[in-house]
Amino acid sequence: MLASAWGRWTAAPLLRFLPPVSDGLAKDVHTSGGNTPLVIATLLDAAVTIALHWHGCPRVPLAASVGLGTTAIWGLYLRRRLGGQSGD
Repeated sequence: MLASAWGRWTAAPLLRFLPPVSDGLAKDVHTSGGNTPLVIATLLDAAVTIALHWHGCPRVPLAASVGLGTTAIWGLYLRRRLGGQSGD
């Protein structure tokens, strides 16, 4: 459940913080979304992470941290390699 939640979350910061590399849906999402989708996705994922940790899954914070770190590294790679994101 946590992998699914954080896996879906990764799109929110990438679409928000990386510029679109071409015209299309990614450009529309980047310019019209604001911070609300990212904030909502982050709060929901944090709630899932906390709930699973409280229910006896001690490695959940580590797994969430790995997901956050991987997303940051991937975002830096996309910015360097492509100059942004394409929405795909």
